[in-house]
Amino acid sequence: MKEAPVKKIKDSGVQSASLAEKLSAAFESGLPFEKEKPIKLNKAQDQLIDLMKVFLKATADDLHIAPKLLGTKTQITEFVLNPSTSPLLAGWRLDLFGQVAKNLIEGKAALAFDPSKNGITTHEINQS
Repeated sequence: MKEAPVKKIKDSGVQSASLAEKLSAAFESGLPFEKEKPIKLNKAQDQLIDLMKVFLKATADDLHIAPKLLGTKTQITEFVLNPSTSPLLAGWRLDLFGQVAKNLIEGKAALAFDPSKNGITTHEINQS
């Protein structure tokens, strides 16, 4: 029987090849598939993820698009844990969300509620 190559599956910018490879290997070996254990986040990471979710929702609302078009919960978590490999820092996502999100993580920007706009805004923080 000819073996089909494992294809890289792209879902909103997330590479899922390793999951496909693990499922394929488990199927071929007849052994049960072992899911990876969830990553244990520390308090700061958990708070950053919450902050990014709020910022992502506010950005999507301003753009009148669904938040999942900008990024998923998984992508936000990946962004907080390792920003350099995140799809949120590539292409149009970088322009609409990623650069300011990176500035938030680096302490170069802050979120605030603006009553005149009746919504959340970002403010640059002077690093003097």
